[in-house]
Amino acid sequence: IKGRCHHLETDKYLLKWARQRKGSVQLCCRELKIRESHVYTVIGILNILDRDRLQELELNSWWPQGSQAWFAHCLGQLGNLCKLPVLGTQQTALSGNCALPDMKKCVTEPVPQFPNLDCLQHLYMNGIYFLKDNLETLLRCLKTPLETLSITHSQLSQADLNHLPLSLNLHQLTHLNLSSVVLSCLSTGPLRLLLERVAATLKTLELAGCRMKDSQLSALLPALSQCSQLTRVCFYDNDFSMAVLKDLLQSMANLSKLILELYPAPLECYDHQGYILVEKFTQVCPVLWDIVTAQRQPNIVAFATLICCECLMPCVYETESRLCWCWQ
Repeated sequence: IKGRCHHLETDKYLLKWARQRKGSVQLCCRELKIRESHVYTVIGILNILDRDRLQELELNSWWPQGSQAWFAHCLGQLGNLCKLPVLGTQQTALSGNCALPDMKKCVTEPVPQFPNLDCLQHLYMNGIYFLKDNLETLLRCLKTPLETLSITHSQLSQADLNHLPLSLNLHQLTHLNLSSVVLSCLSTGPLRLLLERVAATLKTLELAGCRMKDSQLSALLPALSQCSQLTRVCFYDNDFSMAVLKDLLQSMANLSKLILELYPAPLECYDHQGYILVEKFTQVCPVLWDIVTAQRQPNIVAFATLICCECLMPCVYETESRLCWCWQ
């Protein structure tokens, strides 16, 4: 008997059923999401699967102290894995009797020695605590070029950024997402070098919530202008002045394949306490829109302020109606 499924979410009854029929039942699963934080449950699930069939594995839980070595061992047995979303504490739903891990102890663990990942093409890491100062070690384990690198809600050091353009397995990226990786205190020079190396292949670039300053964005502009295949960019929640935001739009003026462009409102749209100046916002949006349309016909373009603290909605200027909304 062979059970097949394209998307398996763990269930204690399914696990028990398969264990009782071990030897006569083989579970073949291409995509596996594990919504269980207990390491031994994860081990039990993987022990009853045909691991050669597994191509996408998502672990939606934090990793308790001491589990990193097991995780490395687990990956080493998944020879055909091509997509790996690894989610940390940011995405974990905790029940009332579940305590957060002792992060102070966890971060003292050495980075796991990941095995060689022969087929991995898409790597997603969200809220992973051990990445800082260890990204080079992880990327060195890659044996084939990545198409997607997504590192979000994580901390990176300058040394981590410095290694990005040096990793040969990142030189064919089509999707790069560093959203909510704070770059305000780091040099973006290495990121500029990476963008130059992937200019011929990169299609989506997401740098939302990086808290970049004018100087950091300015360092990226020459490389951005070369990324001719870009279809989507997101720069929301960064600290750009009107002058530098204009420079950004002008640098991207010849990128004819852009479908979706998401930009932050300039700093001039906020008062000294960080509140939105709606009238100012309505004045600058048409100016920015004219820069976008001066050399090409855009598709979807939005300029958004920070999320309103009262209603948790952004103020967005939409080009289709050329209006400004502010939910407050």
